[in-house]
Amino acid sequence: MKATTTKQALLAALDRCAVATTAERGHAPHAGKVLLSASVYEDGESVLRAYATDAVLQVDTVAAAGVERPGSVAVNCKRLIAAAASMPEGKLALKFASGRLVLSGPSTPRGYGLPAMVGADFPTPQEPRSTAAHIELPAAILSRVVRRVQPVIEPRGQPHLAGVRIETEAGTVRAIALSNHAFAICPDQVAGLAEGWGAFIPWGALKLLVALCDDHEQLTLIDDAPRVFIQSPETLVGGLIPEGNYPPWQNLLQHLDRQPIARVPRLMMQEALRAVTVARDNLASPVRVTIRGAELTVSLEKDDSDASDRLQVEPLGESDYSVLIDPLLLTDVVRGADADFTIAGVAQGPLVATDDGYIAVAARRREQDPPEPPPAPES
Repeated sequence: MKATTTKQALLAALDRCAVATTAERGHAPHAGKVLLSASVYEDGESVLRAYATDAVLQVDTVAAAGVERPGSVAVNCKRLIAAAASMPEGKLALKFASGRLVLSGPSTPRGYGLPAMVGADFPTPQEPRSTAAHIELPAAILSRVVRRVQPVIEPRGQPHLAGVRIETEAGTVRAIALSNHAFAICPDQVAGLAEGWGAFIPWGALKLLVALCDDHEQLTLIDDAPRVFIQSPETLVGGLIPEGNYPPWQNLLQHLDRQPIARVPRLMMQEALRAVTVARDNLASPVRVTIRGAELTVSLEKDDSDASDRLQVEPLGESDYSVLIDPLLLTDVVRGADADFTIAGVAQGPLVATDDGYIAVAARRREQDPPEPPPAPES
C-alpha cells in the first residue's frame, strides 16, 4: 500500500475510528487497531478507507487520497493518531513495507515507522443489507432530540437500556431514553416522514452520532437487526443491538397523572441545583425540592453544609409540593428541557415538561421514617 492524504483528513478519519478501538473486547490481535485500505474506484476516484471494530461497535469512514499502490494494512490507532498529530500541516505519505507502516511528509525530516499487520488478517467490515428498513432524517433534528434525552442514560447500567430508541410516526420522530432512575422522551416534526420505523441506537454508536449530525445535512438510519447503522455521506457507524427487551415506554406515559404545579425558569433552577450540589459534604446527600405558592426551595437533606437556594416560580395549582431526590439526577432531567418548564408531581417523582413535547421523570428518593428512639432503661 502507498498513498498520500492531508493531515487534517487522516486525523478526522482516525478520530472517528478511535471510538471503536478503546473497549477491551474482540480478538486480541485486532484490539486497538484500525484498518487502512487504499483503493482506486472504477470512475478513477481514489480514497483512503479507515475501519475499526471492537466486535460490538464499528466505524467505517473514508478520506480523499492519492493512491499510488492499492492495498490494506492494520495499525495501532492510538499510536498512529499521535504520530500524525505531531507532523506539520499539509500532505502526508503512508507506505506499508517490511511489516511497518511508514508515515512521512514531503517537507519535514520527521517520520515514523509503526508496526503493522497485513490487512487481509483484519475482520471484514460489516455492511447493512440492501433490504434493511431505513429512514432519512435531517441531521439537525436528530441531533436535537438525541442531545435532550441523552443525559438520563446510564452507560454502565443494564446493557439493553444503555442507548436511545428512535421511533417514527407520520411526520414525527421521537427519541426515548430510559435508565434505572429516569426516563425522557423528546419528539420533533419532520415533514413527509413515514411511520413505523423504530430501532435502538446503543451507547457506543451514540458517541459518534452527534458528531456526524454537526457535519452533514442528512443522515440515514438503518435497522438491520441484530445491528443498527447510522450513515452519512462519508461514514458508516454500526452498533450491535444488546440483548434484552426495551421496556414499553408508552405504558409509562399512561400512568402519569400530569397535573402541573408550577412553571419554573430553567436557568435559575439549574443554578440552584448547581449551588447545592457544590456545597454537599456527602455526595449521597439528597436534596429537598419544595414548592409553596410562588416560591421554590432547593435544600440539602441531612448534610452538615446546610445549603439551600430559592427562586420565584409561576404557580399553576393550589397545592404545595415536596419531594426528596438525587440532585444530579434532577439536573440531568432539567438539562434536556431546553426552555422554561412545568413541574408536575407524579407517583414516580417530579415530572418536567416543556411546551414542545419534551417529558422527563426523575425517580424520587424513598421517604424514610425517623428511627424509633431506644427504649428507656429500666429503673
